[in-house]
Amino acid sequence: MTSERFNVVLQGSTLRGQDVATVATELAKLIKRDTDFAAQLLRGQPTKLKSGIDAATGARYIEAMERIGVAVRLEPETLEVDADLSARPVIANQSQTPSPAKIADARAAERRTVAINSRGPNCSADALYPSLSTDDSLISYVERTFSR
Repeated sequence: MTSERFNVVLQGSTLRGQDVATVATELAKLIKRDTDFAAQLLRGQPTKLKSGIDAATGARYIEAMERIGVAVRLEPETLEVDADLSARPVIANQSQTPSPAKIADARAAERRTVAINSRGPNCSADALYPSLSTDDSLISYVERTFSR
């Protein structure tokens, strides 16, 4: 039985009537970062703080952020679907044989997957995912802070 999962998203603003400087100071204390970093989080860009959590945990995140004046929301977690896969209809008992080019592409993709998976547990996330932003370190920090 699977329960519904949620994402906690910082909306990039303060609650109505809250002073940005005061909220940034309180947010900086909460996440144990400098005030400039916290102020960056309040400049209008949504930031996912936590993903894949249950409703009770999400409510604790929301309560902690709203207590200091940060606008935050809880949204249902959705699966991202590859546009190419979702556009193709699935037809049962297809009798078409894939072209040699498609077979070669599939084999190349399989080799890449095996190469990535065989790097072992000591491979850094930076090597596998160089596009991760600095906001991911905030997410990790918030996860550690709120999981206590």
